[in-house]
Amino acid sequence: MIFRCNQDSNQLGFTLIELTVMLLIMAIVLSIAAVKLTSRMPETVLKSAARTMLADLRYAAVIASTKGKDIKLTVDLNALTYTFNDKTRSFPENTKIVITDPEDGQVRKGRWHVVFYAGGGSTGGEIDLSVREKTYKVTIDPVAGAVMTNH
Repeated sequence: MIFRCNQDSNQLGFTLIELTVMLLIMAIVLSIAAVKLTSRMPETVLKSAARTMLADLRYAAVIASTKGKDIKLTVDLNALTYTFNDKTRSFPENTKIVITDPEDGQVRKGRWHVVFYAGGGSTGGEIDLSVREKTYKVTIDPVAGAVMTNH
């Protein structure tokens, strides 16, 4: 038996060309969305690192006052890391760090230490973390030892 398609009937469905064009358009839209999302990634990673450092600095101040001993946090500007409580944490790869020390002024390389004193207070300073145009500033009050951020 041979079946013939009636030329006059309405055909339902899409042609292969129509499907291919739609898939191409979807691929272009998804690739643009992926580029937009990944371009924000370094700033998001920096924000996370700044918050982690802020939490560690505040924790150091609490440990100093509760244990009654001075606690030191060391920032290695060359390695883009900081060490506190026998843990070393890394900053994102392209992070630019500028530290303003109350005594030494701006520090851009080497190691820098902040000490939280058992009786309250600290050596103080400001830490600027930046990637591209986004900057997070962490301020350590030398009198109260309080740690704040503004971004």
